[in-house]
Amino acid sequence: NQRDYAHEVTEALAVRSFNDVSECDSDELERFLEGTLSDPSGLGLVVSSYALPSSVYDGTSDCLLLRWIEAGGTLYWTAAEAGRFHVDADGLHEVEDNQTLLFGSECLNRDGPTLADSEVDNGFLGALTLKGSDMRYAADVTGIDGSIEMGYSADGYASVSGVPRGEGSLFVVSGSKDFDSVDDMAQIIAAGIT
Repeated sequence: NQRDYAHEVTEALAVRSFNDVSECDSDELERFLEGTLSDPSGLGLVVSSYALPSSVYDGTSDCLLLRWIEAGGTLYWTAAEAGRFHVDADGLHEVEDNQTLLFGSECLNRDGPTLADSEVDNGFLGALTLKGSDMRYAADVTGIDGSIEMGYSADGYASVSGVPRGEGSLFVVSGSKDFDSVDDMAQIIAAGIT
């Protein structure tokens, strides 16, 4: 579940001497984003959920989360298709154009390969000892200016992908909530990759 994943990421970061980490629920998330919106540079948010609360992400370009990223925050999304759903008291809502909204193009793996068949050849795989080869929810950001891909790949998708958005960044770590995902997430955060 999300709490366990958050705890595991927190522990994996602590092993890397990265201790300035907090876990939060939906209400705390909204307060965090609002409270840091004026200067989120150097701050990151890990999302391991298929849906965010509508109070922070409602599938519009001026929602709190996207304004926070554009102002300099870094979003790390894993274990689900980034931005596809949001939830409120009325239930779960699908964002039909979530990929275009977040990345500017359709680039997320919805029904493609499930396992990597090659490596992204840029040195990050070995330098960061990235492990995840599960390609579910991976991104192919090769056509996006300023993007970065690392880890393993299949059909153009990479196990770790990042794109700039305004002054901030949006990262996708592919796969499920498992050891490899936790370890890769901790590695890219502790390494300060944006």
